[in-house]
Amino acid sequence: MPRDHGSFPNRAKAALLLIDVINDLEFPDAEALLERAVPMAKRLAELKRRARKHRIPAIYINENFGLFTANDAYMRDYALYIPRDCVAANTVDETSYALGQMSKLLKADIRQSDEIDFKKLGATVRE
Repeated sequence: MPRDHGSFPNRAKAALLLIDVINDLEFPDAEALLERAVPMAKRLAELKRRARKHRIPAIYINENFGLFTANDAYMRDYALYIPRDCVAANTVDETSYALGQMSKLLKADIRQSDEIDFKKLGATVRE
């Protein structure tokens, strides 16, 4: 018998994967990333709030290889939505390159976070 997890359904058609967003920034060039990470974190918090409203669970994954996680999802035929305004790297060029690769090779949808329509992804509105 499935367990009741309270805030979210036992099964969901979508999940919000938060990849490598918990970081102590203890590495060279961390300052460069921090400049981009703070604004990204604010947008990510809003995306998470919207997901919660639609009963979409948020799952934190910290493994420092987000591209491989996206690749694994692609190989399993999941649709990928990677909001371009919720991605940060040390430089704008690195961010653009990573998004370009995920869009081209993994067929990821890289629209802005506020353009993601959770209802179209099969989510239900939380009462």
